[in-house]
Amino acid sequence: MADLPHPPDQIPITRSERQRREVERRRSHRKRYGSLPGDIILIALLAFAAVLLYALIQSKVTGRAPELAGRQLYIAVGDSMSPSFGPGSLLVARKVNPIDLKAGDIIIFVDPANPAQAANHRIQKINAADELTFITRGDANLRDDPMPVPEQNILGKYEFAIAHAGYILKYFQTTTGLILMVLLPALLVIVFELLKLRRHLADAGKMRSDRPPSL
Repeated sequence: MADLPHPPDQIPITRSERQRREVERRRSHRKRYGSLPGDIILIALLAFAAVLLYALIQSKVTGRAPELAGRQLYIAVGDSMSPSFGPGSLLVARKVNPIDLKAGDIIIFVDPANPAQAANHRIQKINAADELTFITRGDANLRDDPMPVPEQNILGKYEFAIAHAGYILKYFQTTTGLILMVLLPALLVIVFELLKLRRHLADAGKMRSDRPPSL
């Protein structure tokens, strides 16, 4: 038997074969890890949509403000707190013991003058003589609110606001908005799967075009 010029495991490969193997290696890496960031984003969006949908349905059933991660979500209606935040802002608040409040805090409370409405003003003074009450005023107002706020009317303490996001929350609180919240996750799944299919077909087309023609 004639000796081979090179051992089988040391046979040199051509430059084109080396490039072809490198392309295959990169494609295999993309198939394995390329969709991972997209999958993570999709899962995060679906989880957030599910939690928000649950909060909105719970709010609709109980009549209370939606809650996410232990925080309450309110919508600023008027401009009495300008420039701190304007109408349509999404207010994020947390439950608090009224004893822990101090002058300067912004609170969300049931309006003593209109119990069907929640208001959000800044504490100007605290009265603790007979019962704990709070004198409040909007930042844009020149006078204190006409009625003090009893401690049992406190709903939460303001933490921060997201401008105009309240309009989005208000829409999702409608029946049409709730239906859309159900359809959006399904639409996201369809879009991501179509993108994966498109990428897979493109890779398959490149692999066919890279194959040497058969004799």
